Amino acid sequence: MIDQQHIIIIEDDTMLADLTQSFLQQHSYRVTVFNTANSFLSQVNYSDIDIVICDINMPEMNGFELCQRVRENYNGPFIFLTARKDDTDQIQGLELGADDYINKPVKPLLLLARIKAALKTKER
Repeated sequence: MIDQQHIIIIEDDTMLADLTQSFLQQHSYRVTVFNTANSFLSQVNYSDIDIVICDINMPEMNGFELCQRVRENYNGPFIFLTARKDDTDQIQGLELGADDYINKPVKPLLLLARIKAALKTKER
């Protein structure tokens, strides 16, 4: 059996997180969901992550702050998936170290394509 690539989703909208998780699992990914940044940080094993997908608007700690903290220990693909559409938010996210910035709502197949692209870049 081929080792599945591990996707971390950090998303406080549990329904969206569950739908995204189910979709990605159907495409042979191993997916772990965290509903808060703090729950992710308290359980993270950076060596077991292939890609992080993170919302920005979350309780406790926003995605921008989380991205900065994650980048201290992880240099793999990091994608923001967020309802924040403002150009300044996109610029800030990319400048903080995100590899991609995707606006919600996103079509599942487009999200899958962006994930695959980010993972290919990681392999180079």
